[in-house]
Amino acid sequence: EKMSKSKGNGVNPSVLLENYGTDATRLCILFKSPPEMPLQWNDEDIIGHVRWLNRLRRWMSRDTPVKQAILDVCLLKERFENLVREYEWNINSSKHSFNVCIALMMRFSNEFGGFSPHSNEELKHCLLAFCSLLDPFAPETASELHLKLGGSGNLSVEKFPAFLPKERRIQMK
Repeated sequence: EKMSKSKGNGVNPSVLLENYGTDATRLCILFKSPPEMPLQWNDEDIIGHVRWLNRLRRWMSRDTPVKQAILDVCLLKERFENLVREYEWNINSSKHSFNVCIALMMRFSNEFGGFSPHSNEELKHCLLAFCSLLDPFAPETASELHLKLGGSGNLSVEKFPAFLPKERRIQMK
């Protein structure tokens, strides 16, 4: 059933913002429905976004890795380049697939979330750039995470990651 004031089934955004915060609310709205489609709201969906943002906070604050495996730096670079390429394509496509961009960031965090950014410079470098990708969807959280990683926290002045063809790529530090 479509939401409407006259049917009394609308969702009060003030309550959502107060209970879950602006970043989780924004993420949920952009993830649930492409801009051209109507949004079918379900309060339970936003809880997953709150949990993901909290998981990002714990990850980027972690000093010791959860995973005992060795981080494959080549795989990390490849996955991050793929994330940036697919993110760019989806954000710039005529459909503005914000939900796909968010899903791509979730997939990257699930794959590398067990490794400590404070014990690996390549991962820390990727995560500083990851914060720029997160910024359009969750600016307060992105700024907070950027600070935790040693960045300025002011993502509006940071260079946005861009996918470069192999011949133009610069090696990461």
